[in-house]
Amino acid sequence: MIANCIIAAVIAVAAVGITIGIVYTASPVAVATDESCRNVGSLTQLRLLPIGDGFAVTWTAPTHSGQCNFTYDVHIYTNDEQIQEDNTDSTYYAVNGVLKPCSTLKAGIRVIHGTEYHGSMITTEYSTAIGDISSISIDNGLATWLGNTDLDNCKFQVKLNDDIVQSGQESATYDLASVTPCMLHEITVTPIHFNGTLGEPLTRTFEKEIPTVQDFRIFEENGDLVANWEHFHENCDISVRVGDKFHIYQDVVEATQILDSAHFTYCESNDVAIEFVSKSGQTGSTISYAFERALIIPNDLRLTQSSNSIIIVWNPTAYLACAVEITIDEAPAMHATPSDGVIVADIMTFEYCSEHQVNIVFTPLSQSPPAEKILPFTKTPEFPNDLDMETNKDTIRITWTDTRFEQCSCEIILDETTIIPTNPSRGDVEYDTSDLNHCTNHNVEIRFSDSTGENKVSERLHFPPTLRQASRR
Repeated sequence: MIANCIIAAVIAVAAVGITIGIVYTASPVAVATDESCRNVGSLTQLRLLPIGDGFAVTWTAPTHSGQCNFTYDVHIYTNDEQIQEDNTDSTYYAVNGVLKPCSTLKAGIRVIHGTEYHGSMITTEYSTAIGDISSISIDNGLATWLGNTDLDNCKFQVKLNDDIVQSGQESATYDLASVTPCMLHEITVTPIHFNGTLGEPLTRTFEKEIPTVQDFRIFEENGDLVANWEHFHENCDISVRVGDKFHIYQDVVEATQILDSAHFTYCESNDVAIEFVSKSGQTGSTISYAFERALIIPNDLRLTQSSNSIIIVWNPTAYLACAVEITIDEAPAMHATPSDGVIVADIMTFEYCSEHQVNIVFTPLSQSPPAEKILPFTKTPEFPNDLDMETNKDTIRITWTDTRFEQCSCEIILDETTIIPTNPSRGDVEYDTSDLNHCTNHNVEIRFSDSTGENKVSERLHFPPTLRQASRR
């Protein structure tokens, strides 16, 4: 095919001497001028296609590009930040390693002829998917999250319980310094695309690391054992273990707590372990503290009497480490077994109705001062075992030989009205009964009592009438 040609025919007719011939002459090819190249249209069909971890940009050249010497000014942007600028004479341009979640990619292409730009820049955009958060870890007071893919281009919204506490930040961490310890919290992290679209949230329930009790001490105040420490944590309970006994003090309202004194013993150092406890039962680091109580006499220490003995008793639980001894008047000291919580002392030889003193001493194993108490008692009188009454015609005689009644008061009452003068130290009383009615029974009541009159003993004796012959006048 011959296009744009002019045909010239020369005919030669052989028979008559005429010759005919055909000559082909091509018309001149149209050469693009600078002016025509400057007036071409813009490039078309600009597309951005993801490939691997990058993308390719393709476009269709302007009209007459085959006759014009065009190049292209290429600008590549990630999230509105230009990352690359280049010139190319191809209608294909590739960029590697920039395809990341939460990104908006943009390519801008402009035509160049010679040294001049032609037309405005043509742009196209592509938004990548929003990355997914795969895990949230809590460590050393910091929440950190990771994604299934690179989240470097994502921003994040952080919600703590019901409150949004951070939004639009690029850091994949959140400082939990303001979070209250010892209670459960929920943290929800949502990725945010560069274009503002929210991705799928991930929620984790956590407890902030439980703090350690600091500057703990125990002191005694108004008879109570009081614990005190630094830094009050509103939702933290506190566990106090003393030996094999422990107690969790709940709903603590300040950095001080009255302790259960029954868990502490006397006369030795108490090893105390203290830790904060969360509402879920998790515990913080344990600290140790040694505490020795100031020794006091047991509150329930009491003295009772039985026949010819005294009994001293107390609850021994808190005093098992103490040495215990008692001294009565000037008698040699008696040692007690602490675990028994009881001492029985024989007072048979002690005088009735007289006051005696028991000195009881609790001594610690350490060099701490002992505790002692004096318990006075008055021996309650009993009846003399050899008390005897003899009656005859005109007298009655009452005798005893026990000398332990010298400190007692003694009354002998005849027929509930007549008081017979008595000296207890003599133990021998004789009384004239010649004026008594000889035909009736008579009663004699003998009373021994101490100086207070509160401790006394009495016994009633009887003697029959003594018959006499009536005198004649």
